Amino acid sequence: MRKRIMNRRFIAPLSELLIAFFAALLILSRLAWPTAAQDPLSAALSDLVYRWAHLPGDQRGEGPRQIASGSMAGESALPSQQAGSMRSSTASWTFMVYLDADNNLEDAGIDDFLEMAQVGSDASVNIVVQFDRIDGYDDRYGDWTSTKRFYIAQGMIPTAANALSDLGEVNMGAPQSLIGFVNWAKTNYPATNYALVLWDHGSGWKLRRPRPPIKGVCYDDTSDGDGLESPELYSALRSITNDGANPIHLLAFDACLMGMIEVDNQIKPFVNVRAGSEEVEPGAGYPYDTILTSLVSNPNMSAATLGSEIVDKYYAYYNGQTHSAVDLGASYTALNDAVDSFAQTLIDHLGLPLDLQSCTGGQSGILRCLLCRSVRFRRRGRDAGHRDRPRLCCHIGDERSDERHDQ
Repeated sequence: MRKRIMNRRFIAPLSELLIAFFAALLILSRLAWPTAAQDPLSAALSDLVYRWAHLPGDQRGEGPRQIASGSMAGESALPSQQAGSMRSSTASWTFMVYLDADNNLEDAGIDDFLEMAQVGSDASVNIVVQFDRIDGYDDRYGDWTSTKRFYIAQGMIPTAANALSDLGEVNMGAPQSLIGFVNWAKTNYPATNYALVLWDHGSGWKLRRPRPPIKGVCYDDTSDGDGLESPELYSALRSITNDGANPIHLLAFDACLMGMIEVDNQIKPFVNVRAGSEEVEPGAGYPYDTILTSLVSNPNMSAATLGSEIVDKYYAYYNGQTHSAVDLGASYTALNDAVDSFAQTLIDHLGLPLDLQSCTGGQSGILRCLLCRSVRFRRRGRDAGHRDRPRLCCHIGDERSDERHDQ
């Protein structure tokens, strides 16, 4: 999970894997069956490759770049917070961070707050944070353990004196807490565009029969580890956006394992662009200083551009760690249709006699064997690994090609 695994091997970004693996699979299918009409799997894959390749905003970084430098905020006196108590004018962006450090990520939460404060708010960009801490992990800046709201000014440190308000102990894993924060931010800091960052551990979405599924983000240890499960996140976003009438322009998951189609379809009715990683995130999370430097320098950027900036800065900071930004609009609906078609094709045709002697159990055994050979994104301490869909498709194509050529 996020912040617990510091060094991970490079995993190619989702867009690159999808296009490369699906393209390779199509070539193999066409070698065996020259026309698409002869192979229903090839036809389904063709549509899926096209849909994913033309999905707007699915980005990867362009390679290592120079990261903007800046000194960390010190222990000196800070600008008064009172100037940020409410904004009557409309900014270009309000950047909202739901910073749930009520767990073993407390030290990383403080560090990320300081990164945001290297840039700070201005007339065009509001940076607001709801920050929950816990006892026992980091005693800096007064070692407070409640939940506070901040309007981040340049050079600010996260002391109680700099907070706009102290909410007491708040369960950050409760949907009403998220609703309250976003509604407060939108009321007091109006903007043309809104970005929401959900900061903490993430679990993505995975079935664990016969146990309940894992699906959530933002776990609050003081509240017995309660987290925002997918249905709760859905209901919170539905309330915040007035059932999608006023969507969040960008939702970013600074958390592990949230860049998956199952999560996207929970938030799709209420969000324009999603940023997140299909992998576990490195320890430091987002490089907020470079991300916000770009936003403040160009406050007129679109949600798609901001999503791409998050991907590029993340990719550069971690020298190749995967991240993606995806447009959740009409193109994603087409992608869903293509995925459904591909899945149905697998269901209809997995009974073909593949040479997989180590696997048993008919179709389910075949699929289980192919899954075991796919890229796995495993959370530390439990066997709850997520599988990479493009690598699975590549293995299916390899097995089908081998079987055809052996006939």
